Amino acid sequence: NGKAKLKLTCLATGFYPKDVYLTIRKYRTALSDSEVESSGVRPNHDGTFQLRKSTYILEEEKAEYDCYVAHRTLNAPVVTTWDGKCSDCSKESAIGLIVGAIIGAVVVAAIVVVAFILKKNNKFCFRTTQEPSEENGRVLMKDPVFKEENGAGKDPSVVPLTNG
Repeated sequence: NGKAKLKLTCLATGFYPKDVYLTIRKYRTALSDSEVESSGVRPNHDGTFQLRKSTYILEEEKAEYDCYVAHRTLNAPVVTTWDGKCSDCSKESAIGLIVGAIIGAVVVAAIVVVAFILKKNNKFCFRTTQEPSEENGRVLMKDPVFKEENGAGKDPSVVPLTNG
């Protein structure tokens, strides 16, 4: 629908035993399981457990959301109300990310265009050469370079690389 959504997440961690009740509520009414993603209860490195549940809401939505957690080690359920602010999605950082992506794309495009122009004008080319070895110790030449002293020309197309 084109409207910005936020992911609202509740996390309960460090509890033991692993039986816990965690729900996301809207106006103190629990959201249905179909509206919530759950990580399931997972172990922590220290033998305790954690559970994460999330839901998506519209950014401009002003409903009252809270996380409700009940565990047998608690004297009373813990209820944390969302303040309506997104803690990790400032508009300035989103704009910076977009500007950075555009600048990166322009730089890459400029490099591609310059490389294409240089290649087209034969200013930019790659050539491979083979180092002389005993197997390819003769070099082909286009123009005669050597002449015999008596004026009779040697075959100019083959010249040995070694003396002798």
